[in-house]
Amino acid sequence: MGGMKFKFKRGVSDIVGVDIAASGIKAVRLKRGSNATMAPTLLAAALLPPVSIPTDGQAIPALTLPKSLGARQVSIALTGKSALVKLLSFMGKTDAAIEAQLWEMMGIDKAAEFRISYRILTEGHGRTESKVLAIAIPEAEIQLALQLFPSGLPAPYSIELSGLASLSSFLQGPVFQFPDETVGVIDFGAEVSFLAIFNKMVAVLVRKFDFGSKSILTRVQESMGVNTDTALEIVSGGSIDLSQLFTDAMDPFIKQLVISRDFLERRENCRISRIFVCGGATVSRDWNTVVHNALGLPITPWNPFEPVTIAPDAIPDDLKGRETRFAAAMGAAWGTLDSTL
Repeated sequence: MGGMKFKFKRGVSDIVGVDIAASGIKAVRLKRGSNATMAPTLLAAALLPPVSIPTDGQAIPALTLPKSLGARQVSIALTGKSALVKLLSFMGKTDAAIEAQLWEMMGIDKAAEFRISYRILTEGHGRTESKVLAIAIPEAEIQLALQLFPSGLPAPYSIELSGLASLSSFLQGPVFQFPDETVGVIDFGAEVSFLAIFNKMVAVLVRKFDFGSKSILTRVQESMGVNTDTALEIVSGGSIDLSQLFTDAMDPFIKQLVISRDFLERRENCRISRIFVCGGATVSRDWNTVVHNALGLPITPWNPFEPVTIAPDAIPDDLKGRETRFAAAMGAAWGTLDSTL
């Protein structure tokens, strides 16, 4: 979400957003014209192979982007398997003193090993609470991501969590479309997933789950005796009924979704009207069926490209139908453009 980034520079109108994920690297290029009130233009989008992270301490090879993604700066979104995300409450108005409290409230003992940032969601007064969304990313994970862009262009502008970057994209679409409702979004990644609920355009719940589509693919491989590529084809193809397998594999995750929904609706005295989803696995009929049956809500995959102007040939034909995978890359790029107005 805007303001949740670790920024390095300012003043950007042409930016590449890169989402570094286990399933592949998603990249987009956005450019804002002279009229800041107009939506930016999507100049290019690409899906690149995943990066192999060495375990022996060797350097990661620099990432080479296609010429169509040749902006001068890049905003990076990373999975953040060991990152911490918490929605915190402070009595009364927030001030600079909360920064000193964040480390303790996040349960971080060694501050030098993390970078921490926060965003004030609601400002309290007197006896009312202030809501603050705080994140902490291990410094080691940030340094690994920066190795992809060690020198030259594009130069790193910011780093944030992919799940929170997706929320920035979500704010530009469904949240804006349903300003008077309580709507949710599930960003279902390969290894990490996020749930966020917005009540009248304000985030009232944000949760990170160490669960993703990789667990489902592993279950398909084991039960059917196939390799990873074949398992991916089976899941995305939809020709085989995998509803029971999905139900079993997703059971712990689904239980947490239901608990989160019930808790949120009681605390905020509201009713969630619909859930939007993004991520590669969310195009699966069985995935959507399992989530719908558990939550009893309309489940809608959403296209993060819808709010922007799309340049001719910006989206290759092989990416059409897979737009939901680009939510984090779009959020990282768009959030940067908004933060430099």
